[in-house]
Parts: sequence; structure tokens; C-alpha cells
Amino acid sequence: MDIQRQIDACHASGGGVVTLPPGIYQCGTIVLKDGVTLRLEAGARIVGSTSLQYYPPPPDAFFDGCDKRQVRGRALIMACGAHDIAVTGPGTVNGSGQAFQKGTPLYAERPFMLRLVSCRNVRLEDLHLEQAAAWCCVLQDCEDVQIRNLQIDNHGNSNNDGLDLDSCRRVKVADCAIDSDDDALCLKATFRTPLEDIAISGCRLKSLGAALKFGTESYGDFRRVSCRNCQVTGGNMGAVKIMSVDGGVLEDVEIEDMDILSATMPVFLRCGARHRIYRAGQEPKGPSVLRRIILRRIHGRIQAHEGIIAPDHEEPLPPCAHTCLAALGIQGHPVQQVLCEDCDLELPGGNFASWPDLQQVPEREDGYPEIGFFGVMPASCLCLKHTEDMVFRNCRFSLYSPDSRPQIAQFDAVRTSIG
Repeated sequence: MDIQRQIDACHASGGGVVTLPPGIYQCGTIVLKDGVTLRLEAGARIVGSTSLQYYPPPPDAFFDGCDKRQVRGRALIMACGAHDIAVTGPGTVNGSGQAFQKGTPLYAERPFMLRLVSCRNVRLEDLHLEQAAAWCCVLQDCEDVQIRNLQIDNHGNSNNDGLDLDSCRRVKVADCAIDSDDDALCLKATFRTPLEDIAISGCRLKSLGAALKFGTESYGDFRRVSCRNCQVTGGNMGAVKIMSVDGGVLEDVEIEDMDILSATMPVFLRCGARHRIYRAGQEPKGPSVLRRIILRRIHGRIQAHEGIIAPDHEEPLPPCAHTCLAALGIQGHPVQQVLCEDCDLELPGGNFASWPDLQQVPEREDGYPEIGFFGVMPASCLCLKHTEDMVFRNCRFSLYSPDSRPQIAQFDAVRTSIG
């Protein structure tokens, strides 16, 4: 069955549903068209080609947030500027990620599984997505999107995110289970247009990176994002990271009723000045803004981490170097107006012979904002540096092993309320 020919014919006749019956369909890039739903029946399985030649160069390439030498954008399932499109299950898409491994010439241009750019009225439902060569689902500059009941298993390669929303508007994500090699659910802003009005609910997130992450790509603004009733079953580099470092304003975020079953850090808030650009014609912007964040009823037990080597360190950091809740702004540009309420976190503690004063923790204004890169945090529970109007109300932080550090460390923390 020629999937692309079926989609083109359906589009030409005014739209409708292209159904894939049970079977294996190996192919390169599939381009979705206006008014067409691609439905995979139970037992239908799209398998991505292992040859890069079957993934044409993308119509809208962009620079990678971790390595600006990488130009990204090829994809197995693609749409650009389309409207009223959908991909639904209960079938499976496999991205053949093992064919594009790091260290091979194919790695730098390895394809995403699904990439939608500047599309509107989009549905992604009831799919099993596995083994992408890069990020699994990438939506960029899209609006009016419904994402429901996706089962994502993305461990076919390194830097394998689960679901990435980049500068999208009016998106609902519900009842998804994401297990990924890199960040499970990641919100970005590489366009000038903002990411705004995002509602996430009822999801299970597991990652060898962060479970829920804002950034690091933060050229545009982030507004009005909610995450409710989600469960973190694994976050090897943290449960929640909220970071703006490329000049964007990140504001009005609510994270409520989150259960953390396994993660190495509960919450990291970072405002910085990395100044990275992602698209042709963009100019570097000034320092970012991070403000008006609500963290409410977040409960969980945090585990020790292993093997992280910070810049300027030759040896891995101690296992409990940064298992606390941390908010790190930069001088003159604080993390602002954060309410942490009714939270209960068990932290691992750890005995340290020495630790830095918070003032000595490196600023790293223009560096990659990974909490481990700041070295040992000088407190076991809470670190606040360059912050303003932080409120902790009815929160419980406890240690299940002794820790020689103080529980709380503050530097340039203006109007902090803990009670």
C-alpha cells in the first residue's frame, strides 16, 4: 500500500480517512495533507526506513538546542502549514532509531518520528509510538491541538525526547504515558511567537532526562501553562525543570497534584542569559524573565543521583549534590513570584565534609542550565539565589538520611516567606 498516494488522493477528493489495516508498512517520509486523518488499525505498524535518503530535507530546519552545529527537521511523518489533520490508532509507529546511532554520519540529521510545523486543528490519539531516531513527537508553531492517549516508548537512540511542544498555542495533552531516553514532555519556544495556553493532565512521565521540562530553548515567551494530576515514575535528571535562558518571558505556570515516585531532584527554576538563536533572521535577545509560578500539592520521594560531572570538575559529583528544590536567577534578573503550597517532599540527604557558600556557586549566566553543572548545592532541601517574592506555605521537606548541610540556603533572596 502506497500510504502517500492514498493521502494525496483523499486530500484531492476533499478529505476524509485513510485507514491502514493490520500489516507492516516500511517507508520514508509521509506528508499529511489538509482534511486527512491517517488511522492505524490494531496490528497496523508503520516502520521508518533505515536510509536517510528517504527522508527529504525539511521545509523549516532549525538549530539544535544542545548542539547548534546540528540542523534538525527531517521526519517520518511530516506536515507543514496543514489544517484539520489527524493521526489516530490503535496501531503502532516504529522509527527504526537504532539505525541512526551516535558516531555515524547519519546521527546529525536523524529524523524525528512525527513533526508538525505551523499546523492548526490537529488530533493525535490512541497511538503507540516507539523507537524514534530522535525526538518522538515534535509540534512547532501549531495551534488548536488535541493529544490524547499516546503510549510513547522512545529509547531507540540518544537525545530521544518524548513529546515536544515548541511555540504552540491552545494545546491539550491528556492521559498519555511517556517513557523516553531524554526529556519526556518538553515545552520550548524557538519562534518569535509564544507558547501559550497549554493544558496537560493525567499523564505518566518517565525519563532518563527530565520528566517535565520548560526550555532550554526559550527564545520566545511561555504563557499560561497548566499541568495537573500527573505522575512522575522516573526522572533521572529531575522531575520538573522550568528554565528560561534565551531572552523569553516565562510566566503564569501552574503545576498541581503531581506524584513523584522516582526522580533525582524535585523542581529546578532557572532564569539566565544564554542568548541562543534557533532560526535564520533571529538576533540574540537580552536576559530572560521567569515569574508567576505556582507549585501546589507536589508529593514525592527523591533519590540520589550518580555520575554527573560538572564543568571544572574532574570527578563525578557526590550522589546527593543537588537533590534539593532550587531556584537560581542571575544578578538583576531574579526568579520572581513563586508560590509553593501544600507540598510534601522526602529528600535523600547526604554527609558532606565541605560545601560551598551559596554566593560561591557559579553564576553560569550564559551556560547550559543543567542543575548539575552548578556543582554541589549548599543545602539539603531548598536553595534560593537571586530570587524575589518566593512563598512557601504549608510545605514539608524531610530527610530520610542525615545531611551535614543546612536545610535552607539563601543569597540575594528578596522577600522570601517560609511558613
